[in-house]
Amino acid sequence: MLEVSQKFAEKSRLMEDRVLVDPKVGNIPIRISNFGKEPQTIYENTETAVYEPVAVVKSQCSDSSFSESSVVTEHLQELYDRSSQNLKEDQKLN
Repeated sequence: MLEVSQKFAEKSRLMEDRVLVDPKVGNIPIRISNFGKEPQTIYENTETAVYEPVAVVKSQCSDSSFSESSVVTEHLQELYDRSSQNLKEDQKLN
């Protein structure tokens, strides 16, 4: 897991998302938010985060929670219908 480094947080006052990553991937994209009024510059090779190993990752939902028998509330079904009206049939969820 990548977490913002304390030094970076105190010095820049920028916010960085935590992210679960595979360190073998190489370059890892990060998201940094500036909630201040002044623009901030982050220079190449700036240490923005620290890697902390995760021993166990537990799923918070089971596969059965996404079963076809799940009931979708009316307002969510309406939202899906409106959002997918321009999609081809093979692009829609079945």
